[in-house]
Amino acid sequence: MVSIGFRPDAIVTSPKLRAAQTADILATALGRTVLTDERLAVGFGRAELAVLLGELDASRPVLVGHDPDFSDLVSMLCGTASVPMKKGALVRIDVQAPYDPGTGVLRWLIPPDLLDPS
Repeated sequence: MVSIGFRPDAIVTSPKLRAAQTADILATALGRTVLTDERLAVGFGRAELAVLLGELDASRPVLVGHDPDFSDLVSMLCGTASVPMKKGALVRIDVQAPYDPGTGVLRWLIPPDLLDPS
């Protein structure tokens, strides 16, 4: 198996059930704990991203949230019209504050069917 260097130092999730379940599965597999943040529940955009990441003591966080917020955020950060993200997809974007449009580098986007452990 090829390693993609996936070593997050924080996992933050929306409190909504499906996101929290996804975060718990990931945290269990990685031996991490999950933080819950209400801001990820709805209306999560660039401003909320900046505040949340500014508060975290983490350089490689995983955020678990919802569409269309996340697809819009990924598209904005990467400077593209649209990034096709399906429910359960995993995306890595390298970006630094102040999180200006187009300053993110899309490193990988893994569709959910490739993450299925069966």
